[in-house]
Amino acid sequence: MHSDFENRPVSSLCNLLNGIAFKPEQWSDFGIPIIRIQNLNGSTDFNFFNKPVPYTYIINPDTVLFSWSGNRGTSFGPYWWKVPRGVLNQHIFKVTPKPSVHPRWLFYGLDIARQKAEQAAHGGSGLVHVRRVDLLKYEIPTPPLPKQRRIAEILDTIDEAIQKTEVLIAKLKAMKQGLLHDLLTRGLDENGKLRDPQVHPEQFKDSQLGNAPRSWRVQKLQSFYDEPSVNGLYKPKKYYGHGPLMIHMPQMFRGLIIDSSDAARVEVNSAEIDRYRLRNGDLVFARRSLNLEGAGRCALVNDLTETTTFESSIIRVRIRQEELLPEFVNYFLNSAIGFKLRLPLLRQVAVSGVSSGDIASIPIPCPSVSEQERIIKVIEAHGSRIRNEEQYRDKLKLQKKGLMHDLLTGKVRVNTKEIDS
Repeated sequence: MHSDFENRPVSSLCNLLNGIAFKPEQWSDFGIPIIRIQNLNGSTDFNFFNKPVPYTYIINPDTVLFSWSGNRGTSFGPYWWKVPRGVLNQHIFKVTPKPSVHPRWLFYGLDIARQKAEQAAHGGSGLVHVRRVDLLKYEIPTPPLPKQRRIAEILDTIDEAIQKTEVLIAKLKAMKQGLLHDLLTRGLDENGKLRDPQVHPEQFKDSQLGNAPRSWRVQKLQSFYDEPSVNGLYKPKKYYGHGPLMIHMPQMFRGLIIDSSDAARVEVNSAEIDRYRLRNGDLVFARRSLNLEGAGRCALVNDLTETTTFESSIIRVRIRQEELLPEFVNYFLNSAIGFKLRLPLLRQVAVSGVSSGDIASIPIPCPSVSEQERIIKVIEAHGSRIRNEEQYRDKLKLQKKGLMHDLLTGKVRVNTKEIDS
């Protein structure tokens, strides 16, 4: 730490005011928004309070807040409140910087106090709670005001880049949904162009899926089965710990491709391997889920490098790939169209569920294999752009983490013009 930094307790840098303990019966449908922890993480679902509030509890835009009771890594620690103007709920401190303390530097500096509070908390995860008296005692390396301002400017610059990338990713994902709908309802002609039902209505026909290209077949998924579908294997816990990999529900819900990196190992005999072994190109479906979105969800088996089976809550489907590409089916069934088709099939008791017969009955479009390949290529190109932006965002976040540590602890010298190691 450089000589112009001094360790100062939080109490010398700011004042902390705890929010009001609003009761549900005090909530209203109008009035001033109540700022709760969920709102710190971006939720725009506000409760309101329609009675007078002491001004000290009013939170204006560009105010530092500190969530003193929340989940490690997600809802505990410092926040920069942007909009709207509101009133503070309990479990959140209003942070008022003292003279000669820059608000944005303090926002970043309080992350050091967050780390210390998390280190002092018992356990490595879960709920973290810090008392006001303890938070005020934590020391933060503090430079003079001009360097506080410069540190804040540097970190704000990288924060702005992260936020712009987040906005771009959100736009690309929204574009992808529209693109998926067009590709899966209009298709691509031999020139790689979307068919236009307005300009060329003769190229379309009525089908189970509504208006579809005339050259497409639309049939039940079962029509394309290479062999009967199979429900997975149940094995008691005593068989767990060794043997081949077995896919369970957690591996079903991480994306469009099965992630077997943390799959359990389960002992199975040779007959069970013959019946329940997964192959690359298989489609697997979740038979049940705690929510509607999960029941009947499809994922593609790809890049398996060793023997892998699947458990009883999963249905395996193998299709004739000379007619229908599993990648195309996977994109279709995971689209908004696919969800709409499976929604009427769901049975809701304790959990939502589907049967192998339900899956077999879902209507699937079948363009020519060459058109399926064109459609997959466009979807994957768009998905690749999203992944590239996500990787860039993650790289920026990693850079910010290292830069915050170096700047806030005084490891890197800062002046009003440049950073010198």
